[in-house]
Amino acid sequence: NEPLITLGENEGPLDSRIVHALTCSSASGLGKKCKAKAFIGYDGIFWLYMDGNSVSRPLSDMKVKSILESALEAPKQIAKGESAGNAFDKSQETYQKFIDHMTLSSSEHTAEELQVILPFLHDNKGCQRIFGDRKARVA
Repeated sequence: NEPLITLGENEGPLDSRIVHALTCSSASGLGKKCKAKAFIGYDGIFWLYMDGNSVSRPLSDMKVKSILESALEAPKQIAKGESAGNAFDKSQETYQKFIDHMTLSSSEHTAEELQVILPFLHDNKGCQRIFGDRKARVA
């Protein structure tokens, strides 16, 4: 429960790197000020909702799957060789795909999904940010 990187103390390992930070408010300070080549993070609260029965297997928890798949699309695309900008855009598109699916086909979703998870998807999508070189790629 201790920070790995703290702005003004030890952000040097991020220099000239492509960074994806799945951390609340990471983009508002660290993302703007570190010397990363590109930084994808969140400038507000990153919401994650789990049922508690799948903590060791989060992707098997249907309540968290849409949130994690959306958030993890960015590093997945970066690992495939996409630019940071394209990775960010794909993550945003994945958030929107889940939002649209839950909104347009609400009859197949529980009240919990519509009342809790849908707002979390909206909030996470809205506070995801990218800083730096959108054309940056992993060499």
